Amino acid sequence: AVDWALAELVKTFGAGVKPALVKGKMTMWDAEPYSRGAYSASQPGHNKSRAILAEPIENRLFFAGEATDPKYSTGVHGAHETGLRAGAAAAAAV
Repeated sequence: AVDWALAELVKTFGAGVKPALVKGKMTMWDAEPYSRGAYSASQPGHNKSRAILAEPIENRLFFAGEATDPKYSTGVHGAHETGLRAGAAAAAAV
């Protein structure tokens, strides 16, 4: 999945994006037998990095999801709020 996502970014932005990927990770939340879910967690002292993760790329690629919300980073509310934010930013960009 990480390789696929990187290939899609290369199609959109060119090979110059490859060095920007430091690390990729995916979670198969539906296969987790006990939790049946997953959410993001910041390392101590790095919660402000969520704002960096939410920054659009070239005003063409917008990010949303609970991982990009510093206030409600572990739930549906954060995903919803950031979806509204990214949607409004994308609409304003066209």
